[in-house]
Amino acid sequence: MVSLRHTVLLTPVPRAWPADALAVALDVVEATRPEADGRLVLPDGRPVPDVRLTGGRHLARGAVYEVEPGAGVARDGGPETVPDTGPKAHGAPASAVGDTVTPALEGHPAAAAGDTAREARPGDAGRTGRTGGTGSHPGRTAHAPREPAAGGSGEAAAPEHSGHPERVRVSVEEWNRRRALRLGVTTTGPEGEITADFALRAPDRPRVVEVAGRAHLAGVMPLLSRFEGRALLRFDDWWEAADTGRTSRSAPLRARLRCGAARADLRATPRPGPEGTWQVTVTARIRGRHLFRPVAALVLAFVHAHLRRAFADGLERMARDWNEEAPRLTAMPADALRREMLKDV
Repeated sequence: MVSLRHTVLLTPVPRAWPADALAVALDVVEATRPEADGRLVLPDGRPVPDVRLTGGRHLARGAVYEVEPGAGVARDGGPETVPDTGPKAHGAPASAVGDTVTPALEGHPAAAAGDTAREARPGDAGRTGRTGGTGSHPGRTAHAPREPAAGGSGEAAAPEHSGHPERVRVSVEEWNRRRALRLGVTTTGPEGEITADFALRAPDRPRVVEVAGRAHLAGVMPLLSRFEGRALLRFDDWWEAADTGRTSRSAPLRARLRCGAARADLRATPRPGPEGTWQVTVTARIRGRHLFRPVAALVLAFVHAHLRRAFADGLERMARDWNEEAPRLTAMPADALRREMLKDV
C-alpha cells in the first residue's frame, strides 16, 4: 500500500454562497423552454447549442437530453444551413445532414427520431469526417467517395479518427428543489463509455452531494479497462471543520476508485488556516486488490516517489486555480453570476 498526504491553503467560500449560486443556476435552467423539435431556448430567445430534449417532459422525471458537441443550432440564433457538398479547402470532406447514431441512442427511438431532423452546421465540414460521419445506419445517408481536389495528391482525404462522435445522454430521475435533484449521465465516444449518477439533497440548502460512476475504456488492457467509483461531500461537516477545526469521524469529502487490479481511497479535511484561509489536508491510499496485491505492492514501491510528486503538484495546481477563481466568483451579485453562466451560450 502507498499512502500520500499533502496540505494546501485555499481561499474560503462563504457558507451561504453554494446555495445562492446553485439557486441562480437552477433558475437559469428552469427558465429554458423546449421547442417542438426538442431544441432548448433561453428566455432571451437564444438557443442552447448542442442540446436537445429527446424524451419526456422538460425537467420532469423521465426527461432525456442528448448533448453532442457541434450538433446544435447556430450560435447567432439563425436557421441552420446545409453546407455546400463540393470539395473543401485542403481536401476536407463536406458534411452531410445528420451523423451516425451512437449505441446510446439505439434503445431510444424518440431520441433517434429527433436526431434525424437535425441539420448540419457550416463549421462541421471537417468534424463529420473526423468523427464517423462516413458510417452507415438505417435511414442515414452514407458519404460517397470524394473526387480529389484540384491540385491535390490524387487521393481522397482520409478521416483523422474512426468511430462514433462523443455523445452525452442526460436523464432526469428527480427534479425537486426542496427534496433532491437526481440525474443520470452517460458519455459515449471512441475512448469508451462513462456512466454516472448524481444526487444532490435539499438543493435549496445543499447538504449532501453524491456521485457514483462506472467506466469502460476502449483500447486498454482488461485489468485497467473497467473502473467504478464513488464520491461524497457533506456540506455541513465541511464548514464545521473549516470554521472550528472540529471534524466528524469520517472526512467531509471522500472518494473511492476501483479497477480490477487496485483501489484508491481519497479523503479531504479542512481546518482554519492562517489569515482566514482553509488549510485542507488531502490523503490518498492506493493498494492492490485480490491476487494482484503482491504485484501491486512491488510496482507501487518503485513509483512511490513519482506518485508523491505528481500528487503534490496536482493539488498545488488545483489550489492556484481555486485561489484565482473563488474570490472573483464569490464577489459577484446574482445578476453578474447569471451573466457569467450565460456568457458562452
